[in-house]
Amino acid sequence: MKHLKKFESLRMLKDWNLILSDSDFKKYADMFDEIVDIFVDYYDLGYDIKFATAYGTQVTMSYDDYVDRNEKYQEFIHGLPAKGLFFSIYIKMPYEFDNFVNILNDVNGSSKRLENMEWNITSFKINGEPVGKYQNPFITINYNFESNVKPRKSSDWQVADFGN
Repeated sequence: MKHLKKFESLRMLKDWNLILSDSDFKKYADMFDEIVDIFVDYYDLGYDIKFATAYGTQVTMSYDDYVDRNEKYQEFIHGLPAKGLFFSIYIKMPYEFDNFVNILNDVNGSSKRLENMEWNITSFKINGEPVGKYQNPFITINYNFESNVKPRKSSDWQVADFGN
């Protein structure tokens, strides 16, 4: 994603007229709540999970950002429908073969649930990160999803008063 600008903020969304109306923000936030529900078990197991989307710049949000509903969360929700509905999930965990196989099976089930919500998996990648000579590496499982539902056209976007 070299072509994306590195600056991320709500100011950029405002400047580009990509701020959602209050009702649209609530609609996409509610939709994303259903998605997070599918993946929260991985966080509860102690794995690091992050979500990413892009609207001309990539926005990465941790689960803690989601819970706190902070500026990163708001930027994520406002940016989610900007270039088509898509997001990525990253699950980082220590590598242990049995655990890895279980997670892959679980995530397969999670992706089936997302398919029922009209989201399709577009790519899947696993990266390993060695930790030390006698330690298991960490792995990151990355799934990318795209919605069958088309977001509203950019000509429909309006700048909302964003006071918080």
